[in-house]
Amino acid sequence: MNGIIKIAPADINGVQIQAVEARELHEFLEVKSDFRNWIKNRIKDFGFVENQDFCTIGKNLPNGG
Repeated sequence: MNGIIKIAPADINGVQIQAVEARELHEFLEVKSDFRNWIKNRIKDFGFVENQDFCTIGKNLPNGG
C-alpha cells in the first residue's frame, strides 16, 4: 500500500457519503488479526448498523474472506 487510503463517494440508503474500503483500512493499520474477525469486532464494539453506518459490497465468500 502506498500509505494513503482511498476515499471515494458512496451511497448508503440514499445518502451520499465519503467512504473507505474496510479491507484497505485493515491493511493500512497493519492489524495483526485476520480481516473477518477484525471487522466483526469493530461492527459489534461500535454498534455499527448495516445500511446506516456501512454497507457490504461484493459477494460473501464461503470461508468468510
